[in-house]
Amino acid sequence: MDDLNSYIFYTVFFILCLFLSKKIIVKKNPSNNRFELDFSNPGIYIFILIYSLVIGLRYNVGRDYAGYTEWFNELRRTGHFPVDNDFGFMWLNRFLVDFDFESYSLFVIIAFLQILFLLLSLKRISFLRFWYFFFYFTTLVFFISLNVMRQTLAFLIFSYCLQLFFEKKYYATFLLGILAFSIHKTVILPFVLLPFLKFEWFRNVRVQLILLFLAVFVFPFFFSIILEYMNPFINLLGYNYYIENLDQMKEITDENKRGDGLSIFLFFFIDLFIILYYEKLKLRFKNYYFIAFYNLFFIGLILSRVFSDNFILARIADYFIHFRVVILSFLMFYVFSVQRNSINKLVKMIALFICFGLLLFYYKSIFNNAGDIVPVQFFFNHD
Repeated sequence: MDDLNSYIFYTVFFILCLFLSKKIIVKKNPSNNRFELDFSNPGIYIFILIYSLVIGLRYNVGRDYAGYTEWFNELRRTGHFPVDNDFGFMWLNRFLVDFDFESYSLFVIIAFLQILFLLLSLKRISFLRFWYFFFYFTTLVFFISLNVMRQTLAFLIFSYCLQLFFEKKYYATFLLGILAFSIHKTVILPFVLLPFLKFEWFRNVRVQLILLFLAVFVFPFFFSIILEYMNPFINLLGYNYYIENLDQMKEITDENKRGDGLSIFLFFFIDLFIILYYEKLKLRFKNYYFIAFYNLFFIGLILSRVFSDNFILARIADYFIHFRVVILSFLMFYVFSVQRNSINKLVKMIALFICFGLLLFYYKSIFNNAGDIVPVQFFFNHD
């Protein structure tokens, strides 16, 4: 799409987030002798404020924006929330309406909670923060967060809870789990896996390679059979509306996949590279929840391919495949920081190729107007 202002905005905001992520202060935690994000320093809250206002004050950016605004205004007019939605989200809308806030306040709060829990999830793996933000944008999780707002927030809360759980902070995990569930009930899926994530599910690299090949080139052909078994489960999660409107959902799925041909091979290559470095990453980062992150990522690797032709199930797979951002961050930190002197030039060239390919993918998505992210407008200045 030919909209120069949108290219400029998404470029400047991307660079700004990378810059601010590097400027965040870290401090050593005496209890574990690790460097963590310092939430007592005001700089991190300046970052949160900038992100919340810039993203929250957008106008009609993202496909779900119009729907959320319509629901909010309907609640204001009638006193009734027009759809049967998750209770925490409905309570938030009612709170804002009761105190006479404008609709844009809803998006400011969602953006605030997203960036807050994103940074909390990085608190204990602060050395990844630059790479995390790079891949958060270039793998398009950022654009997804402008569309699938509630589910992205639930994912980020879960990502933080994963680390709390392994630190045996069970009460905090439970309370934040309730918060995530109240925002989007489907987050129950990764939460039920928490006690089992400490075990290494995918030990054999050869088996991983076979599963990657099958997930990309074989499993999707059996999708229609899988869908028949998944329908009752989808109804249970509250997605029965989508099942009843599969033709419309197929149109949305096809629209979301515009220009997606080459990206299939790009992400196949990326995941192949990750798997080949699995053993080294596992050993180097075993004390940083790597096994748990990898278990979730690899489930997502399979599910995101199997369910790629269905809007509903692809959204469920997002809870898992979004952990590709974390795994890629570990990988690039390993290549360019931990083992930079021992890594051969070919491997570094491959890593740079991946980064460059994802950067092109980011701009291709802007060009394709993926998820109605173009043109960029703001509440105080729009057509």
